[in-house]
Amino acid sequence: MNTLSGSDMLEDAIVEESKILRFIEIAKPICLNIPRTKKHVSLIVQKSRILAVGTNTFKGHPIACSMGYRFSEQHSELNAFLKCSERHKLMLINARFNAQGLMRMSRPCGLCLPWCAAIFDKIIYTCPDGVVRLLDKSKVIAHNSLALHGHQ
Repeated sequence: MNTLSGSDMLEDAIVEESKILRFIEIAKPICLNIPRTKKHVSLIVQKSRILAVGTNTFKGHPIACSMGYRFSEQHSELNAFLKCSERHKLMLINARFNAQGLMRMSRPCGLCLPWCAAIFDKIIYTCPDGVVRLLDKSKVIAHNSLALHGHQ
């Protein structure tokens, strides 16, 4: 699969808005209470309101299967989106923390990135360097367009 590289995150803008950082703090205890190694939380936000919270789950789903997720397990982005009835002007906030409470990478994976970029107005994610970033969707959309037209 042809995906954007992890180094692309270094070009994504650092987010310092207090309201966004407040959402990361809301996600942290949820994250730390997930009973599995990969502790990802996705918040879907609209107008400063949390509409849905999703976590990585072992529960399968037909959509997860069709997207090629391993064992049809739901990633946190999909888990949150399936719980959200709203479809307009949405922001995705991804957070991941290790057992010690340190930020880890929560940028959507190569399977989630294309559909997330198409659906969400903004995608925010935590990074292992302790910063929060805003995904540059224009690169994802351009990359997806080239892939659809057979250019690698």
